[in-house]
Amino acid sequence: MKEGESMRKKFLAILLSCSMVFSLSACGSNSTKTVKDEPNATTEADADLEDIIPEKTVTLDVFTQLANYSGEQIGWFAKIMLDKFNVKLNIIPDPANEGVFATRMESGNLGDIVIFGGDMDKYNQAVKKDMLFDWNDEDLLTDYGPYIKEHMPYALENNKELSGGKVYGFGFDVGTNPDDLKGFDYHPDIRYDLYKE
Repeated sequence: MKEGESMRKKFLAILLSCSMVFSLSACGSNSTKTVKDEPNATTEADADLEDIIPEKTVTLDVFTQLANYSGEQIGWFAKIMLDKFNVKLNIIPDPANEGVFATRMESGNLGDIVIFGGDMDKYNQAVKKDMLFDWNDEDLLTDYGPYIKEHMPYALENNKELSGGKVYGFGFDVGTNPDDLKGFDYHPDIRYDLYKE
């Protein structure tokens, strides 16, 4: 892979990780501000994105311990990612005791976006083998994640302490301030088709 393509993939991975966090964090917001309150916000954000959105569709590999699905992302989220960012997501799950993590570690490629569940041992292995991208390299967090940097400093500092001084990400469902407690997100779900019956 050419160095330019590799760097573009890294930028996209960071940007899309951030956009996923923003889209999920917006669900719990108590703010009543609307887009009409800031008419230039969308235009400026879109202009900034145009510089890095690829002309040719890019597929990012998402290695995740939390997935129960394998293959190309489908559904409404896949459509948004393709329409807005020209990106497809290839989901690579890590089923328990099947050796996927070890194989990918040995190959030197965990994926473009890596999502750990609660397995600190595997996370620490990835950090030790330098398999994760430091968000502070080339000022990526400053340039593409200013909201995260401004509103989630405690989560970033916690990751920095866990990771030997580098920032590789943060835990799920992070509050935007120390008093903002979030509820647990792990719960049993019922399939919608069964619910309708």
